[in-house]
Amino acid sequence: MPVTVASDRRFRRAHVKPGRQRRSWLSHLWLVLRVGTGAAVLLGVGYGVSHGVANARVLQISTIRVRGNQHLAQGEVLALLAGLQGQHILATDLDVWRQKLLVSPWIEQAALRRVLPSTVEVAIRERRPMALARLGSTLYLVAQLRKARSADSRWPRRKRGHGRSVRGAGARRTGRARHHLARRTA
Repeated sequence: MPVTVASDRRFRRAHVKPGRQRRSWLSHLWLVLRVGTGAAVLLGVGYGVSHGVANARVLQISTIRVRGNQHLAQGEVLALLAGLQGQHILATDLDVWRQKLLVSPWIEQAALRRVLPSTVEVAIRERRPMALARLGSTLYLVAQLRKARSADSRWPRRKRGHGRSVRGAGARRTGRARHHLARRTA
């Protein structure tokens, strides 16, 4: 036979919340010190890591690879990028260096990209020479513009290696040198 026991009203009271203990000012001070110390440690570690990355020799540009150059020598492209080597690869503004490349009359388009940890790849597209013009002792590149077509662009195509050379007033005839230069630019 089961025995019934009266339930105690104080045993399970879901509607009554436990009393809240008041913290003393010492416990508040201890909490502030712990949080402040943790924040200071995190700031110190963050500063140390960022300083280490900013001064890492591994992230300084040591190699510049050039692709797409046919008429310009690699040394000429590297001369336009003088000062890029040794800079931090993440802090360097590559668009400024791209603008320096576009100063060359041979380069139509240029693109620079980072290859971590210490390499910059340079992809260039050179202008297609239509002719070389010699005025006096100075040589000029005559190239077709993309938007405007000149009458010169309708010249018939020739075999590879037979470029055109235009001489201006005061230019001397140099048969073999002219032919060699025209072959190099075609």
